[in-house]
Amino acid sequence: MSKILIVYGSSTGNTESIAEAIAKILGDKGHEVTIRNAAEVSAEGLAQGYDAVLFGSSVWGIDEVEFQDDFAPLVDEFGSMGLSGGKVAAFASGDSSYENFCGAVDVLESKAKEVGATLIAEGLRVEGDASAAPEDIKAFAEEVAAHVEALSRRLPSGGKLWIACCGPCGSGGPAVRTGRFKTVSAFLSFSEGEAASLENKNSKQVLSNVR
Repeated sequence: MSKILIVYGSSTGNTESIAEAIAKILGDKGHEVTIRNAAEVSAEGLAQGYDAVLFGSSVWGIDEVEFQDDFAPLVDEFGSMGLSGGKVAAFASGDSSYENFCGAVDVLESKAKEVGATLIAEGLRVEGDASAAPEDIKAFAEEVAAHVEALSRRLPSGGKLWIACCGPCGSGGPAVRTGRFKTVSAFLSFSEGEAASLENKNSKQVLSNVR
């Protein structure tokens, strides 16, 4: 199954408990989950080798979002993690009496988009620890799982694809041909028995070098 990294910053233990709850759900679904405290990692290349990365942190501040002390350096160096083309989701714990309740989610999602990552789940906001919102945590983890499981069904780069030409394919008339293709940063996901349509409007981010 998929390899998923969870990185959290937690001072009171609330965000840590949420990270652990998410990890358990994903692990029970058969995914290989690595959970790391932000205090123990550095940003450089952190996301490399993982199918998805989940970030979670508490925040401080009234007028602006200030990340948990251990997590703040990762935010400052977000672009060095290797997230371009990657899959990301964010979660946070907080106190709804503050204006920036779980503001980490908004900042992390914005950062992910800036570096070219794709968000695969709606941000999770929890008031307190994991025991405060078990159903929300379950829904978040299951949304993440659904996306990474779809990725595991992607067509492998360089594989063979049967192509049914329903119009002129050089010699005129319908034909069935085989072709080689190369996938690049984006992913094709499919289920067994589904058909793929290759049209000249497909972007180079989906298919290239069809021959």
